[in-house]
Amino acid sequence: MKKRILGFILAVLLVLPTFMFIGCKDEESSLDLVQNGPVPVTLTLYSITEEATTDEARQAVEDEINRITEYEFNTHIILRLFTAEEYKAQVENDLAIAEKNYTEPEVETDENGETVTAALTTPKETLATTKREVETDENGETKHRVVINEEKISYPAENGTQVDIFLVNSLDDYNNYIDNGSIQAMDSELLSSAALIKKYINPTLMNSVATVEGTFGIPNNKLIGDYEYILLRKDLVDKYNYDPSALTTLSRLETYINDVKGEGVTPVLDTYGVAPLAISMTGEDSFFGSHVGYNPAQSNNAMPRNLLTNTSFQKEYSMIRTLKAAGTMVDGELTETPDAACIFAKGSAAIPELYGEDYYVSVYKYPTATNENVFSSVYAVSSYTQSLKRCMQIINYMQTDSELANILRYGVPDEHYTYDEENDIVTVISDEYQMNPEYAGNMFLAYQNTDMTREELTLSADKWALGKQQNLEAVGSPYLSFSPITTDVMFEDEDTMSEFEMTGEEIMAEVIKASDDAEAKLAAFTGTGDALIAYMNTLGQEFAANKAVAAALNNKFTNSAFARYVAWYKVTYDTSTEEA
Repeated sequence: MKKRILGFILAVLLVLPTFMFIGCKDEESSLDLVQNGPVPVTLTLYSITEEATTDEARQAVEDEINRITEYEFNTHIILRLFTAEEYKAQVENDLAIAEKNYTEPEVETDENGETVTAALTTPKETLATTKREVETDENGETKHRVVINEEKISYPAENGTQVDIFLVNSLDDYNNYIDNGSIQAMDSELLSSAALIKKYINPTLMNSVATVEGTFGIPNNKLIGDYEYILLRKDLVDKYNYDPSALTTLSRLETYINDVKGEGVTPVLDTYGVAPLAISMTGEDSFFGSHVGYNPAQSNNAMPRNLLTNTSFQKEYSMIRTLKAAGTMVDGELTETPDAACIFAKGSAAIPELYGEDYYVSVYKYPTATNENVFSSVYAVSSYTQSLKRCMQIINYMQTDSELANILRYGVPDEHYTYDEENDIVTVISDEYQMNPEYAGNMFLAYQNTDMTREELTLSADKWALGKQQNLEAVGSPYLSFSPITTDVMFEDEDTMSEFEMTGEEIMAEVIKASDDAEAKLAAFTGTGDALIAYMNTLGQEFAANKAVAAALNNKFTNSAFARYVAWYKVTYDTSTEEA
């Protein structure tokens, strides 16, 4: 009983200083004295930077990050930045060493009965008292923190090979890290320490990284793809009495284009390379994919086909080539004051606002979440970290805290950029720290900057209002989260393909090459109309005869892209695999 009373008294004495300082505020600033509860932890954060970033700038950004994370979580961050060329090899090398040196952490139960890592439980009396000065804006949101350690905290040393949080930038890497056990599921923390993430990140992005085994990464909240627009000059649409909302495809535009040919303006301006409404399974433009039509649902069955022989694809491709051959459709740039009856433009949700005064703006193709733009910036947690919870606290802050996101994006205030508070805009003053905004946490928390284009400034105005609208209108590709690539040997059937043994990766590389060859031949062909379609059929037969293409489309082999897609679609959507 005496031990219990003594323990209670000690607990009260430890907590009392915190309560004594709650609410003590200077009239000119909010000043809190708090006692850190969590034990000091050191984590590494791996990401990609540009070549211009110097070691000194990296260190300065690391120090600025720690000004926040050491106060908020008593967590020290070691920032490891590499160029895109260096990054993957460095991460995989360090992961291999981390795996070799890893020992399963001991676990204990705390006073609340919760399981904790023994290495992360330190008596509270050994922790330092810190002082934080907080400045807030008119909405009460934190603008700036100053952290002063009144007692120097000693953070655990790191041996140079510790891997905790790291950037994953492809679907195949994401799947491989899951399969080989290099990253761990986060679902438990998404219900606790990182629960706020789901309120900040677009649901299409979050759903994309979910697997049947769990969620193994957090995608940066960022712009999803681009719109492809059809801009129609208002005076001409009205003159010929068209409904602009109905003119959303090439076939529907045909009559309007014919009507405006004599108006003395360019009938059709192509500013980006308009193409048929098809998607490729290879991750880049190819004739291996599916013609999906206007605004397809993500759940649409998109079994891969030879697009060169697809009649819908042929019709749209032929129309584009015929218009260009006749000079009716010309290639050019989208200027601030274009002069064309119809314009195909690619861009953001800012386009209607910028051009809506003179043009009706219809969507030809909605922004599409693809494997390439979703999985290019996903942060995962190594299976060899000592604290999943601390890692998730940092990832959570990268998506929810404006100050941290802007440090990652722009660097150190007054060293790498200045902030104009009145106009709420940043001016970059040093090129010694450069980070792709897609890698720098939540893009929608980033300040506007003076280097932005007119379109980017419109898109990011009012805290990225149009950017958020764009993400809400984005659609998921029918191939989102599916990869046609497998490292397994594709064929081992000696009776049918005895001389053919390739991995799925090798086969898809050959499919892309065969598609590129067909595209080059098609580009050199000068015929139009029926002659062009006949030539596409000929090329389609050659493409289908390619050994790799035939293998990828062969449903009899379980590792073919076709068969793997059928199996994946059935599991993902739990429905019939008959073509929609």
